[in-house]
Amino acid sequence: MKRILAVFAVCCLCLTGCVNGVATPTQTATTTTTAATTTTTTTESTTTTTTAQTEFRMPFTGLYTATTTQPNASDGFALTAEQIASLDALIGSYEKEVSVGYYDVRSGYTYTYNADHVYMAASVIKAPFCRYVLGIAEELHLDLTQLTSTYTEKMFAPGTGIIQESEYGTVYTHKRLIELAMCESDNTAFKMLRTAYNTEQFKKFAESIGIENIASIKNVSSSRLNITDALTYVKDLYAYVYGDTKYGKWLEELMLRTNYPMITSSYPVLRKYGWMDNAYHDMAIINAPRPYFVVILTDHDEGTAADLQMFRDISMAIEAVSGNG
Repeated sequence: MKRILAVFAVCCLCLTGCVNGVATPTQTATTTTTAATTTTTTTESTTTTTTAQTEFRMPFTGLYTATTTQPNASDGFALTAEQIASLDALIGSYEKEVSVGYYDVRSGYTYTYNADHVYMAASVIKAPFCRYVLGIAEELHLDLTQLTSTYTEKMFAPGTGIIQESEYGTVYTHKRLIELAMCESDNTAFKMLRTAYNTEQFKKFAESIGIENIASIKNVSSSRLNITDALTYVKDLYAYVYGDTKYGKWLEELMLRTNYPMITSSYPVLRKYGWMDNAYHDMAIINAPRPYFVVILTDHDEGTAADLQMFRDISMAIEAVSGNG
């Protein structure tokens, strides 16, 4: 654990990007500061299917269909004015930037706080990208245990991960790279995946599931996002994990195994966290009797005990009003 905490202090995603096989410098982060606001919405059931041409660097091409099914029509669930005020007061009590999103799966009810503030995505972007790769593998009937990438000096990425401890020339299957990127937040594994799969086409995938600010994806490793886009990613992850998909169950297992818990619940938590300069995040599916999502984005990058307690306090406050009592 000491080694994990130490390497987390390094920028998790300060990597060199790779678009169409050409190395590009990491983008410089910029953020927009806005006053904290609370938004609540209720949505009706919708199904969106988008087909986009996907191109690969490997010797195959094909079509990828992204299907996202939103929850059933509203069952009338909503937080009371008192509950909203209580959450607002709790979140507003913390210094620096804190943004929170809560989504009730059955009704589509959404609560957000400071939703417009934009953060570096850090490692939370690894989950949507790995889900994108799984979708490609499923669509094109690819065997992820047979597709491989080789760890070379060019593939080295600093920060978290265990591949950097391997010798150059070590061969990894793409299944193993996904596992390491999800569970260990391995930066080198993620770079190897981004090199193998077309990052520009990931933007089309992101657009197909409803991501609003496609320009902020940049070269994926330097993505920026706000609460709205983070919740959209989690909705798609939920649809894939619990839909009729080949790799959904495996992705669920990976998200249950992430090794740095931040969002807390009495129920199983499927998560992906991220930690780098000016970014300390967690986004999660809570597999409760009444399932819901929680996303907490912050710039509390020191990762202190107080910061971890903030995540726990906010997530448990949301659980208390989630209808699972």
